Formats: sequence, C-alpha cells, structure tokens
Amino acid sequence: MTDIERLKKEIETKGKGNGNGKGNGGNPSGNGKGNGDDTEMFYGVQKWRTVNVGPSVTRDGVEWKWCPHHKHPPGHYSGLYYSNHDESTHAEWKQRKDARSNKTAATTDKQLSEAPKKLTIANELKNAFMTNLHVSEADIDKIIASASSQGN
Repeated sequence: MTDIERLKKEIETKGKGNGNGKGNGGNPSGNGKGNGDDTEMFYGVQKWRTVNVGPSVTRDGVEWKWCPHHKHPPGHYSGLYYSNHDESTHAEWKQRKDARSNKTAATTDKQLSEAPKKLTIANELKNAFMTNLHVSEADIDKIIASASSQGN
C-alpha cells in the first residue's frame, strides 16, 4: 500500500458519519438519513441535481437543464442537472471537458515529476478536512507526518 493510499484510507475512516446527519461531503450522511435539505451532498453532487423534476429548473436565478448521460456507476442516480449543457449538447460539452482534462493531466504529470518528495497540504485543504470530515488539525498533521516518514 502506497503512502497516498494509506493517507486516503485514514481520511476516509475519519470521515465516516455517525448517523447524526454529519457525514462527509461525498457520501450520504451517516446512516443515509441526512437532514432532508436538497442542497445536501449526495455521492459528490447536491441531492437536488439528482432528481429529475422536468427538462429544466431554475435555482438562485440560474437555469439548470437535465442531462441523462450522467449516471452514477453503482446506480445512485441516473442523470443530473447541469447549468452548462443539456442532453442535446452533451457530446460537445464532453469533448471540451476531455480536452481540458488532457491538458491538465499533461501539466500535472510534469509538475509531479519536478515536485519535491515531501508531502505538503494547503491550508484550504486542511480547512476542508476539518470542516467536512471533522478531522482535527492535529490529526491531519499526524497523518501527514506518518505518510512523510513512510515515504523516506
């Protein structure tokens, strides 16, 4: 198991919900029963975006269109609302997205090869772990120190 895999597993373990509606942002909270708020995160997206109530919806002044091409692999949702494309423009949107991803991947590979081996974490990411996963700053520092020492 690599350092990154170990770190990821520790973070996932820390982020497990306790059934009180305060789980991590990427999975249903605790026992799957959140607070009922449709803006709550559900498998990585806001829950309201996963429920088809028509070809389009307007939220906070933004029009969102249903696109059935976005399917969650385990089947937790079959389609999502998007503000930047719909079913008829999905192919073009995907091409643009993939082109951006390919450029980003090439840049990331170059940056990784030039990056120092020492594991560091941005303050923004630390704040996200503390806020969303309820991991203390001390625990984050211990995880980082452990992963860093195992990589040497």
